[in-house]
Amino acid sequence: MPAQYTYGAAGRNLLHGPHLFDSDISVFKNFRTGEKLRFQFRAEVFNLSNSPEFGNPSAVFGTASFGNITGTSVDNRYFQFGGKLVW
Repeated sequence: MPAQYTYGAAGRNLLHGPHLFDSDISVFKNFRTGEKLRFQFRAEVFNLSNSPEFGNPSAVFGTASFGNITGTSVDNRYFQFGGKLVW
């Protein structure tokens, strides 16, 4: 066993966090308004299933929170609408 506060023999990327599940969807509709002019309507949804993204577990050995996940990201589901004029 190595002395305290020295590097050990553990490899890189030894700890793994929870999976990231994110699904986005978008719908586009084109409307022709002239010979060379068209309008595009867009509707987009990000994080469709509204699933939380958990953070990585604490990797500081010897603390009370070692191995515990204590937070999530704030990326909630949100909708976005837009229009684009193409000529």
